[in-house]
Amino acid sequence: MHYDVIVNAEIRQDVFKPGNDTVAEKLLSTMFGSSTKVISEGTLSSGKNGRITLKFNSTNNRENEISFSKSEPNLISFRRGETTFQDPVTVFLEEGKRHRCISRSEKGERVEFTTKTELLENRLLKSGKMSINYSIEVCGVRVEHTSIKLSVVHDKSKE
Repeated sequence: MHYDVIVNAEIRQDVFKPGNDTVAEKLLSTMFGSSTKVISEGTLSSGKNGRITLKFNSTNNRENEISFSKSEPNLISFRRGETTFQDPVTVFLEEGKRHRCISRSEKGERVEFTTKTELLENRLLKSGKMSINYSIEVCGVRVEHTSIKLSVVHDKSKE
């Protein structure tokens, strides 16, 4: 299965900066932008292994990729390119769970952070919708909260 789609995304980030700015806070506040509404062309595809992948561009032509297995739709990976980090950043999100994520800064330094997902409603295959609320923690301190609402419709103009 491979579909051209139109993605409508509402992304809101609240960055928490307690006290002085640390290097980690600066990296995270740059990595994720502020409130954004995106309408973008994208693709929704299914691989032979049952992996579903949604790709779309957001502001500044930044590529986003959400991926999950049909057998585990409540565990997703969310990959964002063109961040402060050297490589694209992938976070793992699963409702009620924490996941440790590791990336590298522009200087090649290892940066470790944790995601904590409060809400993950993945109805992408049933109704074309997905809602996610998650926090980023550094050393156990919440530095950001992100809320994403996605809707996807088949792009009939590409037929």
